[in-house]
Amino acid sequence: MTEMKYRQSVIRALGIAAIVTMAIAGAAAGATAIATGARAADDTALEKLAAQDECPKCDLSKADLSGGGYPGSDFSEANLSGANLESVVMNEATLQGANLSDVNLTDAILESANLKGVNLTGADLTRTDLSGADLSGATGLTQAQLDETCDDGSADPDAAILPDGLELKRCE
Repeated sequence: MTEMKYRQSVIRALGIAAIVTMAIAGAAAGATAIATGARAADDTALEKLAAQDECPKCDLSKADLSGGGYPGSDFSEANLSGANLESVVMNEATLQGANLSDVNLTDAILESANLKGVNLTGADLTRTDLSGADLSGATGLTQAQLDETCDDGSADPDAAILPDGLELKRCE
């Protein structure tokens, strides 16, 4: 097993452990949902994510998935609006058509991710790695958001694919 694959496995295991721990704590406290913010994510969606490591078309709005590892996972058309995805690893993940409005992606790794048609209105992309990501058709994405992130070009010599008129700076 390569060092990168080992790291991804460890990150994924830690993310699943965190979700299971939150589920147990929430159930013990009589909580009806597990998430941050005023509205909770769907419990069934969190259970599916914990069991399958992916959750296409799920409602994970306002969920706290920070620090989780989901490389290569499918979150296509999922509702992740308002979710905390800080430091999450989602390289090569599929998020096509997902709602990522108002999501916290600070320090997230989305290298080579499929982000076609995602809604990024109000998303925090501070230090997010978008190397080789496909953001074609993304809505709500502004140059100001992209100025907070960068592309190190490690995943694809042509770098990230962006909507017309937007530019991703190189990491320094």
